[in-house]
Amino acid sequence: MASVKFYVEKRKDKNGILIVKNVPILLSFSFDGLRLNVYTGERIDTDKWDANKQKVKRSVNSALQINSYLESLSNEVEKIYRDARIIGDIPTVNYIKSKLSKNQKLTNKTFFEVFEEYIESHKNQCTLGTIKKYKTNLVHLKKFSLKKKYPLEFETLDEGFLKKYIEFFITDLQHTNNTIAKNIRILKGFLNWAIEQNYSKNQEFKKFKYKENDGEIIALDWDELMHLYDLKLESKSLEHVRDVFCFGCFTGLRFSDIYNLRRENIVNDTITLTTIKTKELTMIPLNDYSREILNRYVDYPMEKCLPVISNQKMNDYLKEVGKIAGIDKPITIIRFRGAQRLEKKCKKYEVLTSHVARKTFVTNAYRQGIPTEIIMSITGHKSPEILARYNHIAEEQKREAMKKAFTKF
Repeated sequence: MASVKFYVEKRKDKNGILIVKNVPILLSFSFDGLRLNVYTGERIDTDKWDANKQKVKRSVNSALQINSYLESLSNEVEKIYRDARIIGDIPTVNYIKSKLSKNQKLTNKTFFEVFEEYIESHKNQCTLGTIKKYKTNLVHLKKFSLKKKYPLEFETLDEGFLKKYIEFFITDLQHTNNTIAKNIRILKGFLNWAIEQNYSKNQEFKKFKYKENDGEIIALDWDELMHLYDLKLESKSLEHVRDVFCFGCFTGLRFSDIYNLRRENIVNDTITLTTIKTKELTMIPLNDYSREILNRYVDYPMEKCLPVISNQKMNDYLKEVGKIAGIDKPITIIRFRGAQRLEKKCKKYEVLTSHVARKTFVTNAYRQGIPTEIIMSITGHKSPEILARYNHIAEEQKREAMKKAFTKF
């Protein structure tokens, strides 16, 4: 016997708390020992859903509209099943799902409306920084569609679209190759989700590729780090920025994890936390330097470990701290825009950001002889190949040190 049920999704956010706002309404169709679960395209707050009646509560403004749609969807699923049996077909989950995906409700949203739904559905799963990148990607697509008079629909996304879109990034937005590649990765993530949600069947996007160019790894060597660590600063604000940055250099933690670090995360002289970005449990033993920095703020309020400000302000002040510290080694930043090579000469302090701390940790960890697998367990990197570039830098530093120490005069 076939039966249709509706229910709201039960999923927890990154903090393990059940999501109750704007949750998807799902359809479950049981038949012949099989079950189809599919997103209806509608969302509702949990407290506005009547679980017993499997409907939106009558007191809700949109109740009549949503409930009518759910009823029509239920009727359609049952009709698809009946029609298949009548003509002698054996209906499967994929068969019914493909037929149902032609439902007007699931396909009448525009490409941009579906992208907005994608962003909304990920707000409780991703960091604010990631959501901001999704929104920026959507803005780029809208600008591209408008300026190039290219109607964006799921069916039109092919190699021809990709070529025009990359050209738009290069000529109109003046973006570098690495930025273009990151935007294409975000777009592919959305298009994959759209297929899962039955908004699209087009899988041409899986062929989309754009080569990234390896950029310079900006990191402090050990002497620069020690000089910065011991530097006397008159400004408390700059001192706080220096300490937070150095803490990252000695632990390998991302800025987002340092920002959220609480005293309860320090157990048995070890940092124990679930990272914001990867949602994985990480355990990092304290060392003399990271422990000393924490001890400076043992009385800091709100159970926070360190006086962390916003990432943007942190990056601004870091450049000032770096300048005071004399971290002014000339460097050349090389980027590519299409085939065009772009060079920018600057001083090291001018490119200091919070992320340089993590790169500094990896570089100096290699220099101190810590094995790759241990570094990976601390930083959460999945591939040794990613860290190989850091090892190269460490080897170069060793070579320079040997040359400096044993050169004949």
